Amino acid sequence: MRTALTLICTFLLTATVASAQNAAPASARQSDAKADAESSPEVAEAAELTAKVVKLSNDGKYQEALPLAQRVLELREKALGREHPLVASALMNVATLDGYLRNLEEAKSQAHRALAIYEKLGDEYVQQQIRALDLLARLESFAPKAIELHERILALKEKTYGPDSPQVSTTLFPLAHLNELLGNNQKAEKLFAHFIEIREKAKAGAEDDVEVAELRMGCLLRKDNKLQEAQAYEAKAEERSKEKLAPIQGGVINGKAISKPTPEYPAEARSARAEGTVVVNVLVGEAGSVLYACATGDAHPALKRASEFAAYNARFTPTTLNGKPVKVRGTITYRFVLR
Repeated sequence: MRTALTLICTFLLTATVASAQNAAPASARQSDAKADAESSPEVAEAAELTAKVVKLSNDGKYQEALPLAQRVLELREKALGREHPLVASALMNVATLDGYLRNLEEAKSQAHRALAIYEKLGDEYVQQQIRALDLLARLESFAPKAIELHERILALKEKTYGPDSPQVSTTLFPLAHLNELLGNNQKAEKLFAHFIEIREKAKAGAEDDVEVAELRMGCLLRKDNKLQEAQAYEAKAEERSKEKLAPIQGGVINGKAISKPTPEYPAEARSARAEGTVVVNVLVGEAGSVLYACATGDAHPALKRASEFAAYNARFTPTTLNGKPVKVRGTITYRFVLR
């Protein structure tokens, strides 16, 4: 199975740019020159354009926003040089828009430049370093590389906020997700368990996230034949579901798919001459992305893992109830036949 995947991401444009007061210390003469540059007509024009960029992005007009964001970058580089924090902020906005428009290589290049600037500026810019790394992780389609980036984010967050902070939990979930996709089940279990522990203790974040993590823990534990532990997590998820509008039971939802990638036939399964049908239980979120996928039955483990991988990359039309999008439970079926 390939280790590339599609991640549905939310990119956030930085409406508030880095303050000039956050730059590295300088001599009095350097400070005067710096102040003059930061009050130049180019920087003023860039600030006005940035406001327009943010508004266009919020309206979903990414194609219109991109050339304005690129102009902001040009103006700031001209006035401030290539390593100013305001330049890094402009780079992040260009990278974000390129990400929306699926110009992934361009987006990565700009985000890497921004990260290098923030790292050179030191610990005072650790939050900006985290944001740049997070953007790079969201842009990365190669799962092992995405894991590496999330692990860097996790280390920075643990150092900055503490290992049990709510900020750490937001990285634990995607890191657990990626490890689960690659079959690193025990590591995924530890990460999901830590995520749930933090969220329950801090009462922070959406309950939906905890419910999904508990469902996924149940699936992982079942694969390790830890049935009692799996049932305990699944019961907690079910209880959370009852406290609010429960997902609609959608049955076989294949016909509602916007995209449903065909899983690759794993080499491990081919060499074992394994074939058959795999049924994947899924929970589809309000936006149509798959939040939880768990293969059932007695198929070869590699076939089940490939099926879950494919299911997480499927997209569906949102299901609505009384005009409002809701979650829906259902199944996706994959058939593996040796040729």
